[in-house]
Amino acid sequence: MLATRRRFLPFLGLLRQHTHHGKRWAKLVESVASLPVEDPRVIAFRLMMDRLRRRQPDGHAYEPLCAECAARLIRAFEGDEDNLITFYYRTLTEVNFTTRHMQAAGEQRRQERLTQMGRAA
Repeated sequence: MLATRRRFLPFLGLLRQHTHHGKRWAKLVESVASLPVEDPRVIAFRLMMDRLRRRQPDGHAYEPLCAECAARLIRAFEGDEDNLITFYYRTLTEVNFTTRHMQAAGEQRRQERLTQMGRAA
């Protein structure tokens, strides 16, 4: 999946095929496609696609920059629209949790450094 300056591809391939899993899935793909690459929803989508790739017997043939490969992964998904959307939102929850944890850990380290600097002065 190609990360341009502000957008994440291969949403192009997914947008061409977006009706394969239903209107709600299409709406989700369209909304995520318009976001910058650093947005947690885009990160979750990319992680979900990677997890789908690992489930495929020919997963090694998946090229992350290939729009058609991404569309093929979605077509191969055995669940229905609800399963696919649930899979995405579970991944998004995980990304959000991890991000919050990393931010909290970073803030704690910053506070510890400030405390140490205060003692040294």
